[in-house]
Amino acid sequence: MLYYIEQDSNTFNQYNEVMSVALVTNEQVIKALRNYNPWWRNPSAAKEEDRPQHRVAYHETLRIMQHKTIRRFAVLSGARRVGKTTILYQIINHLIDNGVNPRNIFYATFDNPVLKMAGVDMVLSAYDSMYPVEGVRYVFFDEIQYTENWELWMKVIYDSRKDIRLAATGSASPIIEDASTDSGTGRWTVIKIPTLSFYEYCQLLQLDDMPLLPDHLKITDIPKMENAEVADLMARFEPLVKHFNRYLTIGGFLELALSDDDLYAQRMLREDVVDKVIKRDVLTLFKVRSPLLMEKLFLYLCIFSKVLICRYSLLLQAFPAFFIVEDTLKSSYIPVCFCVQK
Repeated sequence: MLYYIEQDSNTFNQYNEVMSVALVTNEQVIKALRNYNPWWRNPSAAKEEDRPQHRVAYHETLRIMQHKTIRRFAVLSGARRVGKTTILYQIINHLIDNGVNPRNIFYATFDNPVLKMAGVDMVLSAYDSMYPVEGVRYVFFDEIQYTENWELWMKVIYDSRKDIRLAATGSASPIIEDASTDSGTGRWTVIKIPTLSFYEYCQLLQLDDMPLLPDHLKITDIPKMENAEVADLMARFEPLVKHFNRYLTIGGFLELALSDDDLYAQRMLREDVVDKVIKRDVLTLFKVRSPLLMEKLFLYLCIFSKVLICRYSLLLQAFPAFFIVEDTLKSSYIPVCFCVQK
């Protein structure tokens, strides 16, 4: 039966619809959507998830969604915990503050098992059936890579629903980028969100001991300075050393940077970011034969993070039991979910 389903795309689509109806009801989907969209009942609820600090990706996403002449969707791509969802909530709060009807704003995360099983079509249909709203609808999909054929559904939405402005997030770099080069061309823009830079980290914490620097100073001027000038410059940065050491410890993640418990923050970094990527995301998105070897490979890269690894064949020699070709190692496992950069 599975072979027949794979051969006939129409039958496969019908099979998916039957399974969705059997496993998830429309009432369950609506209940989940009400929980994720509290501003439908209380417009000020969006402020609870808002942050006063706005990153560059926030302004870029908002510009894309509200552009008057060029219609594009925005896809925010980045590692877990870098603040992708926070940016969505900031945009939602901005829209409500600027007079957009809260019921014209729709948020759904496919990290939720009910919405994941329902799929994009059922989730969007449930929203359409809830409120008879008019005008532009602002749709926000979180962790879009967990729903099947997400890029095809976004293409359909873009082509058939001119009333929708959409922003989505994804934590799997190769999946997001590969799909965007095909279906996403001319339809959505991928915005990469890195972890906090040290400057953003300092601005986020509103540090009082930020050094006062000359307005005309450029980084290219430093090699041309006299020794005394360089020493004076280093002395100004001295109060930031302790903050820089902490920044390296917690990895530049927004939520962890605001924590007052560094040990607990490190634990959350390991459990929420590394463990979920290695033991969940990679296993879900790729056919990994040995999860234990995958974890050992990641630890190997962490240990030798100070060394520039120029040849992936060295990794294959270190892990002969990892039966995958070199191209697969380079293009899929290594850079997935932004744990390791090429």
